[in-house]
Amino acid sequence: MNLEEQLRELFVEEAGDALREFEQSLLLLESLPDDPDLVGKLFRGVHTLKGNSRILGFANIEHFAHDLENLLDSLRRHELIVNEQVADVLLRCLDVLKELVAEVGGGAVHNADNYRAAGEGVRKVLAQLGKSEQPEAPMFELPDEPTRVSLAAAMYRSNPSPPSVRPADSPVPSLRPPSLRPPTVIASTPPSSEAKHEVLIGASEPPPPPKPVSAKPARAKPVQDAESNSVRVPIDKLDRLINLTGEVVIAQSIIAQLVNDLTPERVGVLQEVVAQMDRHCRELQERMLGARMLPLRNVFTRFHRLVRDLAGTTGKAMRLEVSGEETELDKTVIEKISDPLTHLIRNAVDHGIETPEQRRLTGKPEQACVRLEAYQKGGNIFIEVSDDGRGIDRERVLNKAVEQGLIKAGTAMSDEEVYQLIFHAGFSTAEKVTEISGRGVGMDVVKRNVEALKGSIQIQSEPGLGTCFRVKLPLTLAILDGLGVRVGSEIYLVPLVSVVESLQPKPSDVHELPHAGEVVDVRGEYLPLVRLHRLFDLAPSFESPHEGLVMVIDDGSRKLALQIDELIGQYQVVIKSLETNFQAVPGIAGATVLGDGRVALILDTGNLANVVKNRPPEQAPVELIAESQP
Repeated sequence: MNLEEQLRELFVEEAGDALREFEQSLLLLESLPDDPDLVGKLFRGVHTLKGNSRILGFANIEHFAHDLENLLDSLRRHELIVNEQVADVLLRCLDVLKELVAEVGGGAVHNADNYRAAGEGVRKVLAQLGKSEQPEAPMFELPDEPTRVSLAAAMYRSNPSPPSVRPADSPVPSLRPPSLRPPTVIASTPPSSEAKHEVLIGASEPPPPPKPVSAKPARAKPVQDAESNSVRVPIDKLDRLINLTGEVVIAQSIIAQLVNDLTPERVGVLQEVVAQMDRHCRELQERMLGARMLPLRNVFTRFHRLVRDLAGTTGKAMRLEVSGEETELDKTVIEKISDPLTHLIRNAVDHGIETPEQRRLTGKPEQACVRLEAYQKGGNIFIEVSDDGRGIDRERVLNKAVEQGLIKAGTAMSDEEVYQLIFHAGFSTAEKVTEISGRGVGMDVVKRNVEALKGSIQIQSEPGLGTCFRVKLPLTLAILDGLGVRVGSEIYLVPLVSVVESLQPKPSDVHELPHAGEVVDVRGEYLPLVRLHRLFDLAPSFESPHEGLVMVIDDGSRKLALQIDELIGQYQVVIKSLETNFQAVPGIAGATVLGDGRVALILDTGNLANVVKNRPPEQAPVELIAESQP
């Protein structure tokens, strides 16, 4: 990577952090409009971004940030306070800055209409403040070609002169009055056809005719943060890694010396040093894993903006409560969980939350509450998205499922099974399609993405009280604690967090049920029996379950009984992707290399039951059942 690429990557990363902090401070400022510290954070963030852009030669970002400073300066001087209209303008400017920064990082070219529309919004606010002097070339005018200056040249040129997007003979507007005026509150006027379309000053053609508008002004869609290829690691974590690496090097030197001068008397010393080396390697692995762990804060904070925009779009009053944002999760998982959580929150707002009038009639507060909570339990992270809305209408879901042919009328199903129907592609109980939902393409994406992360999702709902979606995720996708089992001549690894117990059933505990296949009676609970040797076409050591062993696993939504030949022991392994190195195999989550050099496949406990269920009857005598009695 050359110097220019390094500087560009560093700029994008720092600008992303600054814009996220800008968004958090702005959303908080709506509820605390007189807080000077928040206003100062907004101004300093934009000012720093402008300075960095000037140094590196990004003219669009520099001049956009400079003009945005004028509006923020009015906030600092107490000429203006933040209300909904001002916040909308600032958020639209924030979205444009995100687009410009993403363009620097190699993303799509920014939208010129958004660029000009944001400037128009700022001009309207400043005009209501009495700062109506407009030059011939308006603020936020976009040059014909984006100005790009070599980053290396920008860093080392001896006489830097920042590029300009204004004509040389155009005066810079004076936006700072000689004396301070009383604070001005910009009223949020009802939208009209005249206020809807965006006027492009200086355009050679007349603007298009106005379009019909909704009761609420259109809001700019937030730009998603681009994934970063770097991880910020606290210096104390690096210090511990360096010290631990030194311990490993010392132990390796001792082992090498002992091997060279090995005598029968020194075998015990060698064994002790090898055990010490093993402890160091395990700790090093854990420390490296910790370096990849990031708090969920960066993911959770962006949802404050989402809930705010959805509230304006739907006309519903709501707030977002967040807890557990300090919970740490692997960076790879964090990057992929944002989209499912976005769908869950949008679903809660559109389907779960009632209108203020409906909530008033049921005795609820007009302002609804959407809760986002994260916590660690065992070797998993749980993220809950809940609301205090109307809950899921069980009968309505069943009727819709029958209508779409997903189930037969009169089928007996538990609440959990009914709720899982909403994850089918194309399934929706919405009466009409809106901008938010209604096409049935959101919740199936949620389940598919969560399962791709080796996780699962559960639903709890109470009519009239609300709904909770509970997402269960592994701490990391890189390292796995597993229990080794032997089936025939092959070794498989079962994720330790899914293992409930292992037992040897009696012959009377195994039953064959009509239309359900084989089940095992485990203390009164009848579990589907999966004969792994039949599933993977192996020659087992024991054909009957009572001769071998049965391992009970629980993936969070169901239990299964796996017939195995032998328990090998516990392993902590590095997961290798089969899809990357070979191809995706149903029921297999990945592979690893054992200490003796053999390759062991890792079972996907969340998908294993579906694999068994979908096999033809002649190949799979086992079928899934929710709960059966002999």
